[in-house]
Amino acid sequence: MVRLLSRIDDTIAAVENALIWVCFAVVALVLFTAVIFRYVFNAPFTWTEELVTILFTWMVFLGASSCFRAHLHLRVEAFVRLLPRAAQIVLGLGAIAVMAVMLSVFVWHGLVYAFTVMDDRTPMLDISFSYAFFALPVTSAFAMVHILRVAIVEGIDRTFMSITEIGDDATPEARS
Repeated sequence: MVRLLSRIDDTIAAVENALIWVCFAVVALVLFTAVIFRYVFNAPFTWTEELVTILFTWMVFLGASSCFRAHLHLRVEAFVRLLPRAAQIVLGLGAIAVMAVMLSVFVWHGLVYAFTVMDDRTPMLDISFSYAFFALPVTSAFAMVHILRVAIVEGIDRTFMSITEIGDDATPEARS
């Protein structure tokens, strides 16, 4: 079961990273091209703002999800690190539960909203607004998989540790 979860998580991570790079490349290319056409040819594109906004939205949400897997989110941990390991695990379980509830709400309401605006069209590109709004539920589901894998493989108390904490083994138990 852990191996299956790891494979799913690895696949999601690969897709996230590829999409982040594709979004970044397209945003850079579109913005560069838009500047050239606006200021050199005096023929601005009207649709670039919409496309860049949609791609940037996806890029930000994909990056936020990806950061759970890589321990790149910051957390305030001064109080937690002073507690015994058992208390750290209890607080870790609480944090995972709260995050699971929050991400579930994001998935549910994100899907509801994305389907609600499916028939609404953007003014310039004439595509559904839902392309942008699906970023929240999709990446929230990705984040749940990342968090579940980290909790199972690395341990509950390490689930929301930042990369700086993981590299620092100066826990209260190690000091005594």
